[in-house]
Amino acid sequence: MIDIKDGDYFQYSYKVGLGPSSDPYWCRDRRCVARFDEFGDIVLVDTFDYWPFKDKEYDKEIFTYQGLTKNNYIKYINTHSFDLEFICNLNDYEYVNSYEKDDYENVIYVGYQCEKLWAMPKGQGKSKTAILKKLEVQLEKAYSDQRSAQLNIEWITKQIEDLQ
Repeated sequence: MIDIKDGDYFQYSYKVGLGPSSDPYWCRDRRCVARFDEFGDIVLVDTFDYWPFKDKEYDKEIFTYQGLTKNNYIKYINTHSFDLEFICNLNDYEYVNSYEKDDYENVIYVGYQCEKLWAMPKGQGKSKTAILKKLEVQLEKAYSDQRSAQLNIEWITKQIEDLQ
């Protein structure tokens, strides 16, 4: 048995012989975070629908939330049915907006199936290297778009000439 602490974040998989057909809650993210429940016990909560729909302010709660209560939306993971692979402890990470994630190094995916969430080590500033890489990719795309637009202009011009 592994020692699980509050904030531990895992990827999990079904143990041999078990799978979605044996799980009434098969729709899962396959990632979970350890949090205290209302009784002070550690529970593993699947991140598929851990957060309300696209409410970014509440999304940040994964890093600080205490006192979970059982409801229809939270899916609990038990160590008897799943193998756990430790990723990190989210208490050492902070939320980063998806539009800013490419400005930092060491950004990790933090689950939530419908709306991807990202985190970075606490206190990490923006990375000049990461920003430069992002800008180079954007520049390459802009040149590609420019070339595509030029070819499109030439093709449309030719179509117009052929019709006149």
